[in-house]
Amino acid sequence: MLRLPVLSCALVALAVAVTAAPASAQAPADPGGPLVYTFVLDGLDGDRVDAGRAPFIAKLLAGGEGARSTYFRESRSIMVAETNPNHTAMVTGAYAERSGIPGNSFAVYNASDGSTCPAGPTNEAQAPITTDGTSPECLQAETIFEATRRQPGAQRNVTAGIFGKPKLASLFGGKKVDPARYDADYLWTPCASPSDDKPYCKQVPNRGFDEYSVLDSTVMDEVLRTVREGVAGDGKTFTGGGRRPNQTFVNFPGIDSSGHATGAGPEYDGAIGRADQQIERFVAEQKRLGLWGRTVIVLLSDHSMDTTPEKSSLTQRFNQAGIASSSYKIVQNGSAALVYLTDRTAAGRFTLLAKMRAAATDGANPLTPLLGPPAVEALYREPNPADGGAADTVAQRHPAWRLTGPRAGDLVVTARSSAAFSEPVNPLAGNHGGPQTRDNLLAVVGGSDLVNQRAIESAQDPLYDDTERNPTQAENVDVAPTIMRLLGLAPPAQSQGRVLTEALRADRLPVPGQAPGGPGTPGAPGAPGGGQAGGSCRAGTGFGTATATGAARGALAFAFTRRTRFPVTVELFESSVGRRVLSKRVARFTGRTRSFRWAGRRGLRDGIYVARLRVRGTDGRTDVARVALERRRGRFVRLAAFDRRGSCGAIAAFKLEAPVFGGRTNRALGVSYRLGRAGRVTVEVLRGSRVVRRLGATTTRAAGRTFRLRVSARGLRVGSHRVRVRVTGAGSPTTAALTARRL
Repeated sequence: MLRLPVLSCALVALAVAVTAAPASAQAPADPGGPLVYTFVLDGLDGDRVDAGRAPFIAKLLAGGEGARSTYFRESRSIMVAETNPNHTAMVTGAYAERSGIPGNSFAVYNASDGSTCPAGPTNEAQAPITTDGTSPECLQAETIFEATRRQPGAQRNVTAGIFGKPKLASLFGGKKVDPARYDADYLWTPCASPSDDKPYCKQVPNRGFDEYSVLDSTVMDEVLRTVREGVAGDGKTFTGGGRRPNQTFVNFPGIDSSGHATGAGPEYDGAIGRADQQIERFVAEQKRLGLWGRTVIVLLSDHSMDTTPEKSSLTQRFNQAGIASSSYKIVQNGSAALVYLTDRTAAGRFTLLAKMRAAATDGANPLTPLLGPPAVEALYREPNPADGGAADTVAQRHPAWRLTGPRAGDLVVTARSSAAFSEPVNPLAGNHGGPQTRDNLLAVVGGSDLVNQRAIESAQDPLYDDTERNPTQAENVDVAPTIMRLLGLAPPAQSQGRVLTEALRADRLPVPGQAPGGPGTPGAPGAPGGGQAGGSCRAGTGFGTATATGAARGALAFAFTRRTRFPVTVELFESSVGRRVLSKRVARFTGRTRSFRWAGRRGLRDGIYVARLRVRGTDGRTDVARVALERRRGRFVRLAAFDRRGSCGAIAAFKLEAPVFGGRTNRALGVSYRLGRAGRVTVEVLRGSRVVRRLGATTTRAAGRTFRLRVSARGLRVGSHRVRVRVTGAGSPTTAALTARRL
């Protein structure tokens, strides 16, 4: 049997069930509500399904077998298009910049203590050390297993991870919530060696002790066993039956194995057909057990596969250009490579990087027949003042990649189609990693009427970098928030993906905070009408950060980070001129995907302004950030906050109508707030530290309702005033204050 290096890919099927218990007489305990399965079929090219290589999956996409389907025709994997970063994206909802997993292999600095991925500050003057990053300590983002465990109602959910590749079980087999147990309630993987004593690994009969030899049918055997018999569900005991998992993540390695061994040819297509049969087998068993009417399957792949007869050596190109091998480290990832400087603090590092970039992409080099084809792109992790500043950075050229974290290479280099990097050797007939292998499959399918029947079309560009231009398409980061939403839970903490709302009927999803299928389900008797537990928590899921600040020469700098791929709209409103209160829009910018600076324009007057930034969040709602600014003598300065973005705390929402009130017409100031939990509320107006007005008596307010008040300008002195809301009751007292200027 061919033994291959550890490279991998993923096709994922997410299955969700939503009503009655199966008819089996020996059925396991069922938690009720959705049952979520994630099937990872490595390396499936979505175009192969359209070409008929997976006939059963194609039948599901067309609405056959009693299924409904939403098909995202141009869905994408993340970069680097390898197994580990994409499985991580699925499980955490985070791109590599947050997850800490930029490739199947990468390099870390300051690992002299022997740790795989050292915590704390790094010493970038020391040479980096290559790692496969499969230790749980390398993962910097919360997984679906952790997020489920830490949220209220975790006892209603049973999570399982069934991994055909042991490295994935290692990466996601963490104990971060409770050191006495694994975050996943149940784990299963073939043992990596005959002596492997991990409590969750199994010595399966067809295991050859590499990443590729286990059969997809063996993995499916275990999936079906957990459906029929259940699992212990305690994060400690990985044998026997018990409760049926309602969140299961599964990895099948078969397609990837054939693709790497033979390229994207007949053998690869045969492996796709065999994986297709396993999906058919699963659906047939769901029907036999009476579960098909409850089932929703989301099919997605992490990337595709490229036949790569050409091999390119960056090492030889750098050596031929006179670049000392001691000055860099290359980490190969198929048709992508991450290049790290030995000393990131060296004085000449920018000049060195410019020389390396030129050598990597030099198509006129007379030694190209020996060195292999030049790279398509070599992009900087950070701006290079010796080579055009930010012009050739990853963030500038491909902002959708989100590949800018400190563990990414100082150069991110990609090969052309039909080529891969060989550092020092790459014998594989098929590879992936570059943007040409970002083409994947993603569809939401099922027998349940939770699913909408539709196909979502989009444009495609030659480098598969089209997610910014197609915000209704899907990426692998969207799996985690969608899974969690189906269970009525919040996404993992670092998630940047979105809930695939186009595919799901929102009116039938579980209400966040309520037991799936219980009284919190929309339409169920006794469903609550408000309160955080009833789904009124509206913490922003679009922005990570969002602000506006003054810059040199009267310019404005708008800075934001997003948890979503949707573009940002930025508007600037004039709120006052002298003692006149108004609301006049003076500038608008649409389709923004990264922070930017605006030089301003003639005609702007000194006074108070509001910058409003809006983006569609991962939950489908619009996330809004408002920033108060004052223009003084032609320059902008930021003022105290007059708007508090949504949260899931005791004060779920709180804002003032504007940063100014009063003026020539004595305009009143509007105040609104909403509680995340019921409590006794006091609202006061302060000037400095002195209370100058109370807005009604202290009273008990319900959660989930928006309460509105007015602050009359009459009797208040000119100057800044604070409006303070204080909530007492269950839990610790909570106070928030916002500021407006009385003109």
